[in-house]
Amino acid sequence: MNGAIRFRNVVFFILILTVFGSMVVSADPGRWSAELSGNNWKLWLDKKAEWKNDTLFMPPVNLANVPVNPPTCGWDRLHNDVGDHVAVPGTVEQYHWQDNGNPVGEAGDYRGVSWW
Repeated sequence: MNGAIRFRNVVFFILILTVFGSMVVSADPGRWSAELSGNNWKLWLDKKAEWKNDTLFMPPVNLANVPVNPPTCGWDRLHNDVGDHVAVPGTVEQYHWQDNGNPVGEAGDYRGVSWW
């Protein structure tokens, strides 16, 4: 019986190594990764942005057909002096729940344009 248990443990160990070993895959040449989480983020609600009548594009999407809608404050100002300091991961609702007219504790989501 002891030999059967040892054999089962060895098989289980090999199975675990195979499963987790297949998860460790090196990136293709030319690819890179970046850590995006942290406290050095800003979140700004673009309340003047038009979005309700935007066309929705389903995949596959030809990016040439998708309009470019910059922030209403402009790219330079967005990167420099607008928004609240927030942490990522996070959600708009986490920081601006009250801006949608929902009291804390009720279900709902922010509807509008936000820039992270």
